[in-house]
Amino acid sequence: MIYMFASCLWNCSIWYLQTDVQYLKRQQVLGSSAAWPAVLTTRLTNPKMRNPKTKKSRVKTAQTSPADEEPADEELAGVRAAHLSPDAPNVDIYVDDEPVLEDVAYRDVSEYLELDAGEYDVQVTPAGEEEAVFDDTLEIEADDYTLAALGEIADENQPFDVAVFEDDLSDPGEEARVRVVHAAPDAPAVDIVDDESGDALFEDLGFGEAQAGEVPAGDYTLGVQPADGDDEDDPVATFDVTVEAGAVYTGFAVGYLEPDDAPADEAFDLEVVEDAPVAEDDEGDDDEDAEVANGDGDEDAAHDDTGDDESDDY
Repeated sequence: MIYMFASCLWNCSIWYLQTDVQYLKRQQVLGSSAAWPAVLTTRLTNPKMRNPKTKKSRVKTAQTSPADEEPADEELAGVRAAHLSPDAPNVDIYVDDEPVLEDVAYRDVSEYLELDAGEYDVQVTPAGEEEAVFDDTLEIEADDYTLAALGEIADENQPFDVAVFEDDLSDPGEEARVRVVHAAPDAPAVDIVDDESGDALFEDLGFGEAQAGEVPAGDYTLGVQPADGDDEDDPVATFDVTVEAGAVYTGFAVGYLEPDDAPADEAFDLEVVEDAPVAEDDEGDDDEDAEVANGDGDEDAAHDDTGDDESDDY
């Protein structure tokens, strides 16, 4: 009897041991239930294990921690449109087949629109129509841009196209940043001079090109003259402009020098747009007010210093 009981106890121990071994083997193959979430997380985050049919996003994404889920500002682009084609009708502008601007008229410059950095299909159509006069894919980085419709639909002087200009909207400090874009189809390359001093501010600016520089704040009369002409020749046109310290401007040279012989009766002109206003500085204003109130500011000395700065820049 004792022998039979001992034999039965031995067989039961062997059976339980085998069962445990099989259970452990299954755990090694499948993983424990506590490990499954980790396996699923790896499958979703490991690029080699993603669904190969998944389309990659065109938007650049920065690595973020759980406490920082907001998209980085540097991944956004500022984009605006400028209609500078003198013989083109009002236009609609589409981005990835979605209308973003409608009925944009000649010489209109839109506000900046925020877009994620990436590639976009851009179409320009006559307002209310479907057939595009421009259809192309543009690469937009995390910067600021002006998309400018240039040239002519009639293609008498320059073909119609959309040019992409990168805009520097950073604070120019105590000066003003001024850029000029040549968008006059029948005009040759030009020089732009300070009419009072005769100094050239921009030289040999050709159609579809842009040049920028920083100048002291103040009032200017800008003269436009052919780049290959005599410096003593009178400018073909002059324009009065006023610029403020800390602001950013673009002057678009538009229209025709000879509108009577052009596809559209649009005379030569300079369309000046403020790209970025003077940055607000309440603390600086308070400090300046305090100096005046305390009698610390020397008005005559300040005017003298300003004059010296202007002469140094020219």
